[in-house]
Amino acid sequence: MHAGGGRTLWRAAGAVLVACVLEAAAEDVSPLVVSPAGERVEMRVGERRGFSAVLAEPGAEYSWSLDGTRTGKGPQFELRPTAALVGTHEVSVTAVAANVAARHTWVVSVEAVGPPVVVRATPAASALRVPPG
Repeated sequence: MHAGGGRTLWRAAGAVLVACVLEAAAEDVSPLVVSPAGERVEMRVGERRGFSAVLAEPGAEYSWSLDGTRTGKGPQFELRPTAALVGTHEVSVTAVAANVAARHTWVVSVEAVGPPVVVRATPAASALRVPPG
């Protein structure tokens, strides 16, 4: 093998590598734009959080699910967890159009809130009497 042959082989291998990287990057780009960005969301009981998705394709239909159960349609979804939802859950959106479909899932952690703080009690007596009846 002569010196020029090795250089040609390297250029060919480099072109294949670049083509593979570009192809992988194109596959990793989702046509679905979501909010909030990312895959993890932290919430507290009673807090409201809006989720939204936009597919860059006309006529897209959206479906939302919470822990695998369908919960809504359209490009927006709002979650307001109760105490029953303390823990970790999945919120997913699936968007389908004529030429493309995409899905995004958030892992949502819901924290409990502490008991309410009594700021002032009226009357100030230490015992409360309720008349019968």
